[in-house]
Amino acid sequence: MKPGKQSIRLVSIALCLILTARCSQDTRFTSNVLKSDVFVQLSASSQYDFLWVFDNSNSMIPVRTQVVDNLNVFMNILNSRKAIDYRMAVTTTDYISHAGALVASPSNLRVVSSASVDPIGDFASIVNNVQNTATSFWEQGLESAYKAVQNQGSLFMRSGVPLIVIFLTDEDDYSCQSNCFGEEPETNPNDVVYPTSRYINFFKDGLAAGGTSVMMFPIVGVPETSSCTPFSYGLRYMEVQAAVESGQSGSICPAEVMESYNNIARVIADLGVRFPLSNQASGSNIAVFVNNVEVPYSEDDGYVYEASTNSIVFTGNSIPQNGQTIEILYTEQTGA
Repeated sequence: MKPGKQSIRLVSIALCLILTARCSQDTRFTSNVLKSDVFVQLSASSQYDFLWVFDNSNSMIPVRTQVVDNLNVFMNILNSRKAIDYRMAVTTTDYISHAGALVASPSNLRVVSSASVDPIGDFASIVNNVQNTATSFWEQGLESAYKAVQNQGSLFMRSGVPLIVIFLTDEDDYSCQSNCFGEEPETNPNDVVYPTSRYINFFKDGLAAGGTSVMMFPIVGVPETSSCTPFSYGLRYMEVQAAVESGQSGSICPAEVMESYNNIARVIADLGVRFPLSNQASGSNIAVFVNNVEVPYSEDDGYVYEASTNSIVFTGNSIPQNGQTIEILYTEQTGA
């Protein structure tokens, strides 16, 4: 379609949306305020590589059990918008004993792939093989993640594929630069922790320079929003996550941890698929274009309007590709 004809088409739709009550078989307008939202697709990928960093101290055994018991729910949410091609690996917060090494299953499996015959069973076998250690009291999740990616990233990371880093711990990070021994790190007067800039520079800038974007999800003690009192708040994890500017923090408290866990899958599933509107839509008389081509309303291959989130959700093969421009015309709900 020539640009001139497309402009005429958009103007016609706009006039139709404003001046008539029935541009299609949709119900009448709630208002005649026309809105236009424009997006550029930046997250069309269906490939993601995961690094899970589990606190392997005794207090976290119930959380690890919950993670395994709810894997089916997590995976169903993860694949609810489109089939996700993933790889998953696990390490622990115990850097003294493990130094960021990947945890293996009893059959020596270290990386789980969505192409596996039984990926849920494979991942469960790895998580269930996380061992409590004598040095697990000194949680160093940031350093463990750093070394896991630096030293073993080639085992589970693919070139150009976004990396999802997930921390599950009920204590803050005490990644230690020197004097890493003796009493508990919270009260140790001699230990020196690495500055958080070490991890911000690596996960935000260093990996990006090589073409890998990072999303970070610390499930930790969150001040003011947690329904429990963890051993310590995950302030360093949250600081790094905020600096990475992708992902989000969640609460490790028993009443909230599974919602935090499932929310990770929800956020990833929505990437490049769900586009929130800037104004409350009336819910009818919506027109969606991708690179100036109109997309049909379809639950199978097109788009749908998701009233609960006031969003346009693309379906089937209509999910826009990276770099494509999305324009959504709709009427704003301003009153009956």
